[in-house]
Amino acid sequence: MNCLVIIDVQKYFINRYSKYVVKRISNLAKEQHFDHIVATRFVNNKNSPYVKLLNWRKVMDKESQTIPDEIAGLTERIFEKNLYTCFTPEFKNFVKENKIDHLYFCGIDTDCCVLKSAADAFEAGIHPVVIESCCASHGGWLAHRAAIRVIKRLIGCQSVVKNMEDKK
Repeated sequence: MNCLVIIDVQKYFINRYSKYVVKRISNLAKEQHFDHIVATRFVNNKNSPYVKLLNWRKVMDKESQTIPDEIAGLTERIFEKNLYTCFTPEFKNFVKENKIDHLYFCGIDTDCCVLKSAADAFEAGIHPVVIESCCASHGGWLAHRAAIRVIKRLIGCQSVVKNMEDKK
């Protein structure tokens, strides 16, 4: 079984550098390549390492956490997380219960949550695939490109595809 994991496509992270992926992800999800489609929503809080260690107090309100309808409406479930990775206890249970052995990642930010989630999938023995054309960084193109390079080095070139046609 496989699953498309749409990482943190939410209002705060959608900007001039990342807005193009919303439509691409919507189109990808509608192509029916996947047994399951889920999303994550990053929710920061006052006890998080982002606040305690970085003094970063963004994405603490519902408005900035909003996932666009064209994405949320395509998912069977949205997992809330307060760390980089999607590998929360709830997500791990979902993967185990559904016997998922391939995770396809897309979303925002390639250089943070997408990279960390793909690496965690690899370390959990689940085949990760990052769909490059459906990922972006709200920090800009250079951050996205650097992350793709790191992902290829970290978990292998075969774990990154430009689009789903490259996977066939």
